[in-house]
Amino acid sequence: ARGERGQRAPDPAREHLASRWLQRAGLTPEGLGVLQRRYAQEVAFADGEVGRLLALLDRGSLAGRTAVAVTADHGESFLEHGHLRHCRSLHEEEVRVPLMLRLPAGAAGRGGRRIAAPVTLLDVAPTLLELAGAAPRSLRGVEGSSLLGRLDPAHRPATRPAAPPVVAVAGTWSAVVAGRHKLLRDAAGGETRLYDLAADPAELHDLAAERPQLTERLERRLQPTSPAAAAHLQRLQALGYLR
Repeated sequence: ARGERGQRAPDPAREHLASRWLQRAGLTPEGLGVLQRRYAQEVAFADGEVGRLLALLDRGSLAGRTAVAVTADHGESFLEHGHLRHCRSLHEEEVRVPLMLRLPAGAAGRGGRRIAAPVTLLDVAPTLLELAGAAPRSLRGVEGSSLLGRLDPAHRPATRPAAPPVVAVAGTWSAVVAGRHKLLRDAAGGETRLYDLAADPAELHDLAAERPQLTERLERRLQPTSPAAAAHLQRLQALGYLR
């Protein structure tokens, strides 16, 4: 249910849970607000600095032959799901990050555009390599796929689209996103959650019990069914992302 201005109607059960999370974190609502405002100020500062960089490029002769990529390695939790800071969960507030590309003039037509379909940070490297003129054969071993085909329908990407990535962080939790749906699974506790990110971007309504077939299908995407997948898991364990 939503209010007059599209706001979600109050949920007493969730408000009670949020109050418990605040107590566990040793914060008051006012203290949490201070942290959120500081984070917003940090984002605003970074935005301003990116603007200064782009203006500097525009004043010189580099804009026509310079690509700029702006992204982040993680988001930040402010008790949306009981966690504070980052590297605590696989919920959207921590793993969904911006990705903005400014291409050299004429590389993909005029004007900006927004791509609604999700992409992955693995796509950044092949995109920049292709912009730099890398030959298609040199990109065959690169993970991810170039995004230039998304920006220009007439462009034929040098790399094929990759399968939805498996994200494994925060201890025993793993996640997969396929289209509008996202599945979270805890290998140790046996807990599985399913969300419809288009209808429920805040991940408040677990659909796992309502959509068992979809849940099972997405769970299979998390199985390391190939030597390559097993090798990825071993590298993640070596880096400390899996225990």
